[in-house]
Amino acid sequence: MQEKKEQKPGYKTTEFWVTLATCLTGIGVACGILGQGEADTLVSSVERIAGGLIAAIPAVGYSLSRAKAKSGS
Repeated sequence: MQEKKEQKPGYKTTEFWVTLATCLTGIGVACGILGQGEADTLVSSVERIAGGLIAAIPAVGYSLSRAKAKSGS
């Protein structure tokens, strides 16, 4: 029988942070705090950061797993 995997808290997921950034940007534009150009820049920055993390996390995970395998653990 397979053990049930525990879910991580919602605030630790990428989906939560992307949704939060999108909502805050929308609220900022709707309230007139951010102009459309500023909002586009903010969304573009979030996309770049997320893209960088998506590229970096597997590389770090692979490196750590190889180090663990080579150490004999």
